[in-house]
Amino acid sequence: MGNGIPTLIDYKTNYKNFFNNNEAIFYNNHKDLINKILFYKDKPLLLKKIGEKGKQKYHKYFNNKLICDFMIKKNFEIDYKKKFFWEK
Repeated sequence: MGNGIPTLIDYKTNYKNFFNNNEAIFYNNHKDLINKILFYKDKPLLLKKIGEKGKQKYHKYFNNKLICDFMIKKNFEIDYKKKFFWEK
């Protein structure tokens, strides 16, 4: 996610639990993916808006510091009070 270009994500990944339609583009199958590409190809401003929102959310909740903190706490079984965004 970045550069103002949104990520196209298969619904099966369950990333819909973390990102909404204003932050990423989700598709159900190959035909749906093609339709989404064709729909958005002539909408550069909308693509940029979705891409930027997705990038902001990604860097806020999934940045390298948070991921490393999570891995360290899990691997060394360190107790922590605050849940990480993906532990809803």
